[in-house]
Amino acid sequence: MPHMDDSQSPEPARLDAEIRESDTAAKQRMKQYGDSHSHARERQLATGDTVLVRQARRNKLSSYYEPHRYIITDIRGTMMTAQRADGRT
Repeated sequence: MPHMDDSQSPEPARLDAEIRESDTAAKQRMKQYGDSHSHARERQLATGDTVLVRQARRNKLSSYYEPHRYIITDIRGTMMTAQRADGRT
């Protein structure tokens, strides 16, 4: 294995910082591209909003949503917790 002289190589810390910076910029470009092509948008729901909850359809006559409305009680990232008026979550 050839031996590399340390005086000719850039500082490892500086090189590492440049690589991380380049990687972060590339990831941001990929995210922008993905978001624009999937028509992603920011969530407009907040705690206290009333929402309908989707349910599994049992047959073609069943509703897409549960008949009861839910109130959003907590939001953590993409996960939301909602509660019905009778206390069920």
